[in-house]
Amino acid sequence: MIDYVITYPMSNNKKSTKVFKIKKLLMNETTKVLIKKKHPFRVMTTKKLYSGEYNLEIQINGKEFGSIKFFITV
Repeated sequence: MIDYVITYPMSNNKKSTKVFKIKKLLMNETTKVLIKKKHPFRVMTTKKLYSGEYNLEIQINGKEFGSIKFFITV
């Protein structure tokens, strides 16, 4: 199972984490897979964007395999 996790800033200076599914597949140690994914950052009625630090993390079978921090100004 390949997922990505985004940690968002909230209005009360707390953080919110959301897990998004990318792909479920069977692999072994020699299997190579190229995965591309776009994630829209836009204001929606169910999720408001706030300026601040965001974190993107890649997970494979629930284990972290890298993360990056970035900033968004709204």
